[in-house]
Amino acid sequence: MAVGERTRSFLRKYGRPITMAILAINLAFAGRSVLIEYGVLEPDNELPTVFKAQISDDRIETLYRNGTQLYDEGKREEAFVLLLQAAENGHAKAQFNVAEMYQYGWGVSRDRCLATEWFDHSARGGFPPAQYEMGLIYLANRSVISDSITRLLWILEAARNRYPPAVEALENGDAYDDAFLSAKDAFTARKTHETWRAEEHTPAQIIDIPFIPYITRPASLYGFVGTC
Repeated sequence: MAVGERTRSFLRKYGRPITMAILAINLAFAGRSVLIEYGVLEPDNELPTVFKAQISDDRIETLYRNGTQLYDEGKREEAFVLLLQAAENGHAKAQFNVAEMYQYGWGVSRDRCLATEWFDHSARGGFPPAQYEMGLIYLANRSVISDSITRLLWILEAARNRYPPAVEALENGDAYDDAFLSAKDAFTARKTHETWRAEEHTPAQIIDIPFIPYITRPASLYGFVGTC
């Protein structure tokens, strides 16, 4: 039997059960995300809501400075240890660095869920690049429930803090390039942002959905949540 005929025979026999299994897995993940969104289940956040400094500001800054120096020297594992200590003491720039290291697996095992949590801490701590990154995270549904208003709020905040990519995104309209963002939602976000404060924003709710090749992918069939 030719290869093409064997493939067609296999698909005729198993195609429907495989498709149904993939749909069932995705629907189960979608259902879980809805239960988390409505408070029935707890989100998968691993970090505290707030980090408070336990050491002096000078010591925190020294940890950050030494960590970035080690990173620049290519000593990423050693850098991560120092940057994490600074991040856990509320240093917003260190939190952003730690987030990037988790995001790309630089000096630490890759973990996109923890990356999102650290980006969120940095953003709420007032660091504009992290605020813009949170806008991208909500757009791509990376380990969070899709929320077009929150996405735009973060971009508006980054722009208010004069972060160039955010300013440019608002000027050229890219900030509004979201299929789920209605004109009403955009107006609501802009109006809300007039009195909105990043440090008072509710932490992002993390949803840890495992990545299964060809079965679960960011913004796949359930459309709301990306995989970690």
